[in-house]
Amino acid sequence: MSLIPIKKSTSVTQQVYDRLLEAMMSLTLPPGQMVSENNLAEQLMVSRTPVREALKRLEQEGLVQTTPQKGTQVLKLSAVQLAEAAELRRILELWAAVTAADKLNGNDIDRMWQAQQTVQDAFNVQDYIRLLEWDALFHEVFLRAAGNSKVVQTVNLMNFQIWRFRLLWLRTGEGTERMLVEHEELVRALERRDLSVLPTIMRQHIDFAEHIPRVRSVWPDYFE
Repeated sequence: MSLIPIKKSTSVTQQVYDRLLEAMMSLTLPPGQMVSENNLAEQLMVSRTPVREALKRLEQEGLVQTTPQKGTQVLKLSAVQLAEAAELRRILELWAAVTAADKLNGNDIDRMWQAQQTVQDAFNVQDYIRLLEWDALFHEVFLRAAGNSKVVQTVNLMNFQIWRFRLLWLRTGEGTERMLVEHEELVRALERRDLSVLPTIMRQHIDFAEHIPRVRSVWPDYFE
């Protein structure tokens, strides 16, 4: 594992945090990996202080854990926590979709279609990082339109945990085509303001708990 050195033009701590978060989300720093302040500081060409501050923030977000006498470890995935996160995210995003239905304008719908097309393009070339980035932007349109910043913040925080699992799931080659269909169904429902179909669409789209055993069987070392 190697990281690109930090440029000193902006907040060093923020850059270190961003670099480490990116490494964890891309699995460059995989679940279970031990990390050293000294090693990270050397690779990023910074002092230990911004590394320590960035790791503290990542620990607050549930991505690393520091244990006395052992060091800092990228937390492994928890099947229980993933299932709970999927359920909570489904509840929150269903609320957001229903609430946003009367608020979305033509520009919002166009942005969702654009994001959906980019997700499709990323899928076609198996660029799963880009796929997940644009999937997040797709969902963000109606999440923000719903007008509750706490819901947006909560979903984004959960996505830190869910993202790593979804990347592994995508790498199994399963489920992606169905996800694309569900995106289209969701946009069309929001265009029509058809609230009756939203619970079914969101349940199918977000309830990935049934796939956890399959992913864990392929990458057992990444799970608790």
